Amino acid sequence: MIIGRWYRALAGAAVMVLVLGAPAAQAQSTTGNAVKRVDATTVGEQTVFTVELQGPPSQKPADFTTQNPPKLAIDFIDTGFAAGRAQYDLGGKLLKSANVVQIGDRTRVVLDLTRVATYRTEVRGNLFVVMLDNVAQTARAAVPTFAPSSAQAPLAPSNRSTVRNIDFRRGQDGAGRIVVDLSSRDSGINIAQQGQNVVVDFLNTTLPDSLRRRYDVTDFGTPVQGMRASENSGNTRLTIEPRGNWEYSSYQTDTQFVVEVRPVKEDPAKLISGAGFRGDRLSLNFQNIDIRSLLQVFADFTNLNIITSESVQGNLTLRLKDVPWDQALQIVLDAKGLASRRNGNVLLVAPKAELATKEKLELESQQQINDLEPIRSQVFQLNYQRAEDVRRMLLGLAA
Repeated sequence: MIIGRWYRALAGAAVMVLVLGAPAAQAQSTTGNAVKRVDATTVGEQTVFTVELQGPPSQKPADFTTQNPPKLAIDFIDTGFAAGRAQYDLGGKLLKSANVVQIGDRTRVVLDLTRVATYRTEVRGNLFVVMLDNVAQTARAAVPTFAPSSAQAPLAPSNRSTVRNIDFRRGQDGAGRIVVDLSSRDSGINIAQQGQNVVVDFLNTTLPDSLRRRYDVTDFGTPVQGMRASENSGNTRLTIEPRGNWEYSSYQTDTQFVVEVRPVKEDPAKLISGAGFRGDRLSLNFQNIDIRSLLQVFADFTNLNIITSESVQGNLTLRLKDVPWDQALQIVLDAKGLASRRNGNVLLVAPKAELATKEKLELESQQQINDLEPIRSQVFQLNYQRAEDVRRMLLGLAA
């Protein structure tokens, strides 16, 4: 049964409460935790969505978003759901509905949105809170990509992150690739386009004197002409100066933050795009997530069957913003030294060396089979045939 009602608070704020049908006493599961109920509250310019659990989550739930259709998915690891699966119609201006489903030892909550929205998440005891911005991005100031919109309080110098290196490389198809190496993977990062430039702010991050300068990269032949790195009030700012027709994307893997600025070639007569990443765009924000769990997110998003080798191990911190899923998957594979092979809707993921060894053994095995195959002889009697006709017939069989 769906229970969803709007209440009006004394302050005039609209409040929407959704209670999952099972009481707390019934939220039993073989897993370590369980979802009890969900509340959705809209106050002013923010929608607050709360998931109440039986106990505090053992690890921060992973979340990812999709653009078309706009959705926000949250995975609660080692968490059950008494009802197994439920859908709740909310009818909000931003938050339309919520779907809760238990998949194995985890429970996924999917929020259906009316449009793409910026959001933040917090763990408050046994509550997981999602704060969605009701104001459209076009009506807001520069929206940060990897950090909350509110300014962070300055930290003591000993607790600040440090920019260890700034590198520039030429990528595929003439793209400019800026790689910033940080001392901490938890640095707050804001990125936005300001006029003709792309500005990246690393919050509470220091910049060594040797890196405080302008970088001239015109010789690389990319849209990026130069970069400026500076520090102000305990924050580091990197200003990227592209020219021409371009687009950019950014992502973070562990302590490396990467910005790619690609040239855009407009060809109205071209009906089919060339080589590149064409998958639906998604955003990912994971802190120290197990690589196998991360691959499962891609499997759920793409409906592919992903098989991982036993040797695929380790954790990864990953923050992506509006990146095609196939590019995001390639970033994950490159970060962990993995490779993939696809056969229909089945994707095999394993370390590069392991896949290369496997393919080599398969080729050697096939060659051995060919070498061991017995040679057979057969005699045909041809009467009244022209030699040229026989030659063409043999060539046709050989082909």
